[in-house]
Amino acid sequence: PNMKNRTDTLYQSMACLSVRSVSAEISSWFSSNCTAQQSFGRRTDGQTRDKNQTPSLIMPSLKAIILTTLYVLMSAAAVHFGLYAVRIWHEPTHRALSADTLGEAAYELWFYSSYHNSSLYRYASFCMHVVPGGITFLLFPLQFLRPLRLRFPAVHRWTGRVALLAVVVSILAVFPLFWQSLMGINCIAAASFFGVLTLLYTVLAYRSAREKRFADHREHTIRLWALLFGVFYMRVLIGVIGAMLYPANALLHKPTAHELFSLEFWLGWCTASAFAELYIFATRPVTA
Repeated sequence: PNMKNRTDTLYQSMACLSVRSVSAEISSWFSSNCTAQQSFGRRTDGQTRDKNQTPSLIMPSLKAIILTTLYVLMSAAAVHFGLYAVRIWHEPTHRALSADTLGEAAYELWFYSSYHNSSLYRYASFCMHVVPGGITFLLFPLQFLRPLRLRFPAVHRWTGRVALLAVVVSILAVFPLFWQSLMGINCIAAASFFGVLTLLYTVLAYRSAREKRFADHREHTIRLWALLFGVFYMRVLIGVIGAMLYPANALLHKPTAHELFSLEFWLGWCTASAFAELYIFATRPVTA
């Protein structure tokens, strides 16, 4: 009996110790999450959110999951499109990569005759547009990596400079292509407007970084990337709209193709810019 009592006492002590350990772990987890919530959205000038605001243990984790998922998908798409863009200066490669999705006849009409089999001036402008544009897509996702900015700031700065320079070269090279463009006046108007806007955001992003206005730099860079990523996004958009609303050979008839290209350019860039503004609004630090 004494041995049994001692064994029961030992089991009770171990159970009590386990409960206390688990309670301590839960308290520690709760405190760390509360601390993270109170520090979430901390501004660079030292001000924080309202301390009377009740911290949430679910929303930040959900928010982190959503943002991480969006970043991974965006980066994968950017790398895919960047590798595509840096290779299409070579006509056989461009034909092999595009003919399966566009069709041989559409490739001949809109790409081969317009760029590869045109004057040296137009072909050089095409190369100066697509190759730096591809470099931009390969480098820009790195700019949003917080560990890279904190641990390797020099890498962040220099890849950012190269990316911004590539943007400027790519945009300036595309303007001469408008003079004999086959895509219609609406596409030329959209590309001109958003091209100028892209150059503006490039200058603002660079200048705000040089002046160490990092909150402004972040927002200008997000707006810039939305316009750049819109070039990929609008291609997905035209595929969806074309498959749903237009016949299979729509790109072979210029009036129908011009209508489809106009929807692609205006709707693609406008919705990408709207998403950027929504993202900036949702993630902008809250003032005290």
